[in-house]
Amino acid sequence: MIELTFSPRPENDFPGPKKARDLPTVSEMDLRYGYFEADVTFRVEGADFFYPCRRLPLIDFMFTLAYSAQSIRSGELGEIDFTESSDWVRLYPQGDRIEIRIKKGSPSGSCGVDEYFTAVSGFVQSGIGNIISRHPGMKENPAISRLRNMIDA
Repeated sequence: MIELTFSPRPENDFPGPKKARDLPTVSEMDLRYGYFEADVTFRVEGADFFYPCRRLPLIDFMFTLAYSAQSIRSGELGEIDFTESSDWVRLYPQGDRIEIRIKKGSPSGSCGVDEYFTAVSGFVQSGIGNIISRHPGMKENPAISRLRNMIDA
């Protein structure tokens, strides 16, 4: 079983003096690296891959998950990497299963391909919904449309 969850940290929604009124026009790159930090949990078969959780820019993590799902859908290695460190999570497709490993070697686990796609889609939909519910102007930002299109593909 795979568990992908997040807890928003509203006090870290904006870097520095940025304001909500700027959200419709903030670039995808800026959104990915400075906005909407959240505590993320990634657990597979009871093993915590981010122990106990990891604070990440939520939009960046959603894009990374969506890209990993696209890679797996194409039969390629999926990867979750982090700009703030050299850590990674690699997802190796093996038939209808995915073997999941981290850079540090432990833990490891596996889940079904369909289960992974469902978890990623649910996480991204929930993340988008959470951000828009707190900052309605984000629904106008092109990065949100791009994320939606990636998980609907």
